[in-house]
Amino acid sequence: MLRQAELDQIGGRLRAASRDGGAIEAAQVKVLGLDDIRAAAGPRWPRMRERVREGSLHILRQHLGADDVAISAGDGFLIILADGRSPRALEALCAGMREALVAFYLGEDALKSLRAEISGQSLSADSLNQLISASMKQEQAAAPPTTGEMVRAEIRTALNGGLAAWTMAPLIRGGGGRRIGYNPDYLAEGRHPAGADFLETDCALLNESVAGLEAALTAGKACAMGVYAHVTTLQRRKSREVYASSLSQVDAGLRRHLFVIVAEIDKGAPLISIAEWTGVLRTHVGRIWLTFHHTDQALAGMGNAGAWAAGFDLPHLGAPDSPRAQNKLQQLGVWARAIHAQKMRCFIGGLLEPASRAEAARAGADFIVGEAQAPAPSAL
Repeated sequence: MLRQAELDQIGGRLRAASRDGGAIEAAQVKVLGLDDIRAAAGPRWPRMRERVREGSLHILRQHLGADDVAISAGDGFLIILADGRSPRALEALCAGMREALVAFYLGEDALKSLRAEISGQSLSADSLNQLISASMKQEQAAAPPTTGEMVRAEIRTALNGGLAAWTMAPLIRGGGGRRIGYNPDYLAEGRHPAGADFLETDCALLNESVAGLEAALTAGKACAMGVYAHVTTLQRRKSREVYASSLSQVDAGLRRHLFVIVAEIDKGAPLISIAEWTGVLRTHVGRIWLTFHHTDQALAGMGNAGAWAAGFDLPHLGAPDSPRAQNKLQQLGVWARAIHAQKMRCFIGGLLEPASRAEAARAGADFIVGEAQAPAPSAL
């Protein structure tokens, strides 16, 4: 976000240019190669992104005067000069900044693949105003998605309520309660908005689960730990590669205790896509759980695709004996039979009433996910 001093400087520049009709000198800096850096950085990407931003701004400001302005804008920067420059002087300034940025990137092993393109231009007040507005929108779009709130949730056996495992999961608050989930509209719609991106959340969840496993094993308390990964992270090749790279960096001894719960799978997702995701994940962890929409049908062939368990999260059902609750529990029975026929386990999430949990066990559920939740710790 722009600082108030920068906003004041830009506003004064625009007002002065509007009064006298003069041009304003500006330069746009485009940083190239960020996608490759992000893929290589994995969960370290937020820190890497900030290093690129702060380091680049520091270099650029070394070449500018006290009244010049340099701001972050999308995948680059926008520079507004206080005084007019001749075309040759502006070109020389751009060349100097470009060389300094390249030297900075080459001096950082993790940033060597970055490049910088800088172009200078003279703009009217209206043109600059439009450029600043577009740059601010780019910056908002490029801002890292919040990782949100995380919880450590229990996974218990449905039959006797015994603790089977822990899982690190994202938390949604609203509607008078809280539940495990990423997209607040998923339970109602069964799909995700275009551009939905939960990669940062998934990497943060993975880091927390690894920290918990390390602490538990150090204390001699062996346990199984699940970690949620959103379906959109696996649908996109780039984010799938980043997440798989993050998994590969986890110590092999820890990964033996780790399993992945693929969350919020879109309604009607084809089996061929699910097989692709499970294939990537099974290179690193032994068991994959699949979470479908509560109105979807259990797919035949999930076991052959490499999944170990499948199930769905329920919306609020009300009283256990309500028609809606009974309908969903009947549906769970159909799911459980189809899943057990594939030699897989069946799980259910979202049940709050003890009576409903008992009914879920009778319907065939093997596990209840998220029966109790606690703030995400760095250790169990």
